[in-house]
Amino acid sequence: MRFQAYARHLIPLLLLVLASCEKKSESILDSSLSVGRLEYAILQPGIINTDTVMVGSERKGTDTLKLTVTARAALRRSDIGSAEQSVEYELWNQDRTSLHSAGKLRDDGVSPDHVKGDAVFAGRIEFQIVRSVVGTFQADVWATSQYGLTSPAHRIPLSLVRLNQPPQLSDLIAPDTLRLGTQNQFLLLQVRATDPDGLADIKRVSFNSFRPDGSTSSGNPFAMYDDGSEAIISQPDIRSGDKTKGDGIYSLTVVLPPTTTAGLYRFVFQAIDRSDAASNTITHHISVRP
Repeated sequence: MRFQAYARHLIPLLLLVLASCEKKSESILDSSLSVGRLEYAILQPGIINTDTVMVGSERKGTDTLKLTVTARAALRRSDIGSAEQSVEYELWNQDRTSLHSAGKLRDDGVSPDHVKGDAVFAGRIEFQIVRSVVGTFQADVWATSQYGLTSPAHRIPLSLVRLNQPPQLSDLIAPDTLRLGTQNQFLLLQVRATDPDGLADIKRVSFNSFRPDGSTSSGNPFAMYDDGSEAIISQPDIRSGDKTKGDGIYSLTVVLPPTTTAGLYRFVFQAIDRSDAASNTITHHISVRP
């Protein structure tokens, strides 16, 4: 009888313990579903032509590259927006010997992220490279859940290429004949420069001039400007004579004093881009008469 009475009390206790264990087991399984996981990760742009990147120090031969990375974390509804949830990235060179950038992506609705708390994380990557570098870089992106569990990394390739195309010169504006006077004369020379990689890829436009006897002018090469005549190129206030800044038309005003030697002068125009590729040349002759 004592045993039966004891059993009557023991069975409900065992059931309570089993129910408690079952709930704990479900909680563990539920946590495992919250392992950080990414549905996708995107790097933009995925291919960069380093010959068209104009940010950085031309003198040092380096470029600053700017990218955007976006990733969507696969979360339970209760995890979305969790302060402990994070998505991180690392950017490595091709053989993974140099880490160029690392950081966390954000889901706060601040650009480049669009919507706060939607489990889509975004961030900007900025790093410097030597302009001559080509090859495939690798961005690793992974998620960490609020329980500290980390997902496998998504590995995204970044291709750095050099596909430079040279600039082109056209539409030269220059007189064919000039007659010397008793005062200084001002000769405006203009030429249009274009580049398949964009006007920003043009490093310089210039010309060399040659005297009637074939000798070179002492000022060669003469730089031309697309500055809207903003810059003072010689004192006290001599400017290029360019009309509109950034329109691809390069200009220079040349002074001809009355003492200029008469004869046939030769002018050779050329453009150079930021990869030091040369354009076609335009040769023009001006007859200077007394």
